[in-house]
Amino acid sequence: MRNFVALALLTAAAFAKPHAPLPTALLHAKTVYIQNQSGEAKLLDDCYTEIQEWNRLTIIDRPEDADVIVILSKSSSSSSVSGSTTKVWEPTANNSDGGYQNVSHGGAIVNYVYVTMAWVGRDKQLLWSHTARWKWIWSHPTQVIIDELRKRIDEQERH
Repeated sequence: MRNFVALALLTAAAFAKPHAPLPTALLHAKTVYIQNQSGEAKLLDDCYTEIQEWNRLTIIDRPEDADVIVILSKSSSSSSVSGSTTKVWEPTANNSDGGYQNVSHGGAIVNYVYVTMAWVGRDKQLLWSHTARWKWIWSHPTQVIIDELRKRIDEQERH
């Protein structure tokens, strides 16, 4: 059994696609400032919590003193849904508390919300960014994004 697990892990590692190396400014960053351009307090709160729990960066309140700046933004796109019923969470529904919209007509337009987290260095150059879809009120797109960054940093530091 032990040999099977080892073989499975080696096989998975052999087929894993390598990522481009992260900039050293991001790898060596110690302080971060969070700039919320999304207009959503929940995204700011979630991002703040995730960075604190990561325990790699210290969150500071002055962008000019930060090694990196995280810029949170939100966008949306529409898609046509036909012949089905879809529940879509909209952050601005129910007096901005968020809520579900039921879409059940053929040819309906569904609005999808995306969150982008851009990591910018002191020189204002983009170091890394990632986008995740904001699926439901209880989902945490900032967690998905920070988990991806953590995974990439861990991979790079292991090699």
